[in-house]
This record gives sequence, C-alpha cells and structure tokens, in this order.
Amino acid sequence: MKHIKSAALAIALLMPSTVMAQDWGGFYGGLQIGRGDFGLDGTATTTDNTYGVFGGYNQDFGSYVLGLELEAEGINITTTGGTDLDSQYGAKARAGYKVGNGLVFATLGYAVVDTSNLGAGRGATYGIGYDHAITDRMFIGIEYQRHDIGNLSGANPDAELDQLSVRAGFRF
Repeated sequence: MKHIKSAALAIALLMPSTVMAQDWGGFYGGLQIGRGDFGLDGTATTTDNTYGVFGGYNQDFGSYVLGLELEAEGINITTTGGTDLDSQYGAKARAGYKVGNGLVFATLGYAVVDTSNLGAGRGATYGIGYDHAITDRMFIGIEYQRHDIGNLSGANPDAELDQLSVRAGFRF
C-alpha cells in the first residue's frame, strides 16, 4: 500500500498542472495612444495622433466577459476644410471571449466629439479589440473603433472618426 501511495504521488508531481485562466473581473483603467482618421462625408479624411484615458468594470462569467467602459481622448486633427477635431468622449458596453491569457472583445456605445469650429456631435461607436494579460493585474492591448457622429451642430455632412489605439492598463 505504501508503494501505491508513493507511485500516485510521483505521478501527480510529474503531471502538468492545470493552468488557471486569466480572471478579467473587476475595475480597471489605463492609457491609450493611437491614430485617428477623421472626415466629413464628401471630403478628404485627415489622420493624426490620438491619446486618452479609459476605465471600466468587467464581470467574468468563465469563458466570456461582459463590461462597461468610459473613455476620454484628446485629438488634434484638422481637416483640409478647416474643421478642427479636439476631443472624443465615449461610453460603451463590452462583450468578450477569453483566449488563454487574452480577451477578444467587441464594443457598442455612444460617443461625443467636440470641434473648435462646428461644435459638438453625437453618435454611435462600435469596435473590436484584444487585451492580453502580462501579469495578473496589468494588460496591454489593441482596439479599433468607428465613431459615426452624424451632423455636427446641425451642419451637413455627417462626420466619421476611425481610430486604431494601443492600450495599457491595470486591474484593481
């Protein structure tokens, strides 16, 4: 009997341990930088840098994650027509699926952009992204977002902002 227990212990020690999946639940926040492509329907688009902060809360349900996120970004894009895009604020729902230590997610929400000469515009925002845990509390990621702003203060044409951002954040 002693040899059976010893053999069972030896087998247990040699077997690979089960890897726990990353827990994405709780509050988080971070910084993002990227490139934005802004334009009005019928005019050429202009590309420049974007930078901002984000924060939110995720609920982890095993293999999938649901959450809410807020963001604020400074943007310094001027179109060839002279429209200056200064900032973007958004609130969005996130739905994600765990892949190892990563989270593939989609977003859907509401965005407000502010221009220095045409006022503010509001509309839908949606996108996709990937966050990867580099420790149990820190992650890096990439996200593409599309902001369909609509009319800026009643002026035609509609405005659109496409963004590709790199993100780094901490979970609390």
